[in-house]
Amino acid sequence: MDDIAMHGNPLERDQATTFYRQALTQAEELGMRLLLAHCHRGLGSIYAAIGQRDRARAEISIAIELYSAMDMTFWLSEADLALAQMSSRTLRIYGPLPPGERVARPSDDKGH
Repeated sequence: MDDIAMHGNPLERDQATTFYRQALTQAEELGMRLLLAHCHRGLGSIYAAIGQRDRARAEISIAIELYSAMDMTFWLSEADLALAQMSSRTLRIYGPLPPGERVARPSDDKGH
C-alpha cells in the first residue's frame, strides 16, 4: 500500500486510506500494536503524498510512540526518518539513512 500512497491515483489513495482505517479498527480490537503502528505510518505516507502535512505528522508521530513503546528500533528509525524528511519539506517518505547517520529524536535534544 505504500507504493499506492506515494504514486497512486486519488481513487487508489482513497481506497488505501479506507483499508488502513479498517486495519486500524481490527488491530485495536485484537491488540496488535505493531499493526497499529504500521497503519498509522502508512496513513502518514498517504497524507504526506497529498500535501496534508499536519495530518501526516500526527499519524507518523503516533507510529513513533508505538514503535518506541515496543522497542522496535528498525521501524522507529524509519518513522523518525519520515518525520524528519517532512520537516525538511522533502516528500520522499522512506529510504535508508547513509552509513553512520542517525536521525535525532526529540529526547536527544534534551540531553537525556
